[in-house]
Amino acid sequence: MRLPAARLHYALGDILLDLGDAAGGYREFVAAADLDTDGETDAQERVDALDGLDIDFDDSEDDDQNQDQNDNDGDDHGDDHGDTGEAGERDEEPGRAD
Repeated sequence: MRLPAARLHYALGDILLDLGDAAGGYREFVAAADLDTDGETDAQERVDALDGLDIDFDDSEDDDQNQDQNDNDGDDHGDDHGDTGEAGERDEEPGRAD
């Protein structure tokens, strides 16, 4: 019977936060976490987040950034010769024969 009560406290905490009552929301999430000893809800995580202890171990964004960095590593050798035609033409001076 503790889980249904925990869910009610959780829902009330969510509503109070939405209404701007952070203290009331916090109090209800603490009550929900105390009743939810099996961790069926994320009430303890919500309490931790409200305490400023929000730790996210999902590093998939870092993996995406590393992949983007790896994709860009080989792109530094692009065609920087401009619109001069064949390579080396712009190095030649007009009217000068080699």
